[in-house]
Parts: sequence; structure tokens; C-alpha cells
Amino acid sequence: MYDNSETPETRDLEQTASPGVPGLTGATNEVKIPRVGLEIFEYTKGRATGIPNILIRSGGQVLLNKEATAPFERNKATNILLLWDKDERTFAIAEAPKTDPRSYKLSYSRRVGAKFSAMSFLRHIKWTPMQSVSLRADFVKGMLQAKIPAEFLKASEKDSAPEKKRRGLHRKKTEENRC
Repeated sequence: MYDNSETPETRDLEQTASPGVPGLTGATNEVKIPRVGLEIFEYTKGRATGIPNILIRSGGQVLLNKEATAPFERNKATNILLLWDKDERTFAIAEAPKTDPRSYKLSYSRRVGAKFSAMSFLRHIKWTPMQSVSLRADFVKGMLQAKIPAEFLKASEKDSAPEKKRRGLHRKKTEENRC
């Protein structure tokens, strides 16, 4: 067992663990840990609580955290519509009736919040990341909205490629001129 008594190795090299550390006993629930160039990692579960968040996975699955899911779950929404503003690079998620053929099925999860598959939508907006991307979202006019940074979208061919010459029409005209 580890002895917390002060030794030449631990003198002036101690940290105190924060109260509430599981597995520690005692009235103060503190333990002295020798400092040897290490520090205690504060585990926060990797989540920002209270902030709606959208995680888009590389396979096209979209995950909504508990905060983003709450209004949909409260209204017992089972289907959603995806809306896209190309100029602003903003997409929105809105509730939809079950009978709407354009809607996506929303599945609720105890661990995540909610999820749905949106591969066709991601292809439509020219989504490029091969890894998962997390986007901060906000509720605006009853819809969950998130802005997509430009680096996650492929530039349209119209914007990036120079206009090609139409050779077929040019040939026909020169053939007619030869006659």
C-alpha cells in the first residue's frame, strides 16, 4: 500500500486530490499525491453541459446531445426535416409530421440524446470530412440551427473550375466555313 508520509522524495512535491474522488475514505476525502512532474487530470466527460451540440460522423450519422434533443423529445417528435441555406452555410433541423416523405426518422437514445442518418443530405451539401465533426447549435424560431465552416464543404465545381470551352460547337462552325 502507498504510504503518504513525508519522505525526501515527496517533500515539497505534493498535490491534494479534490474532494469527492471515488474510492477514497476519510472525513475530508483528500489524499496527498507525490508530484513527480505529473498533475491530476480533471475528468469532465468531454461534454459542455447546457449547450446544444450536433456531432456529424463520417458515416453520415448525425447525433444530437441531450440539450439539442430536449425540445424534440418534449414534443414527442419522431420525424424531422433538414433545411439548408447554401449562402450562409447553415442547416436547420425542424419537426415534421410522420407522413412527410421528405422527413428523416429521429431515434432517441438514453446515452446520446437522439440520432438519425443523413448521408444523402451530406452528399447534397458536399460534406467532405472523413472524421467526426462537432458543431455548436442554437434554437432559432423553433428550429435547431448550426453553421458549417467552409473547410468542411467541397467548393462547387462552378466556383472552383474554370469554364470549359465547348469544342463540339466550335468544330461545327469551322466545318461550315470550309465549304
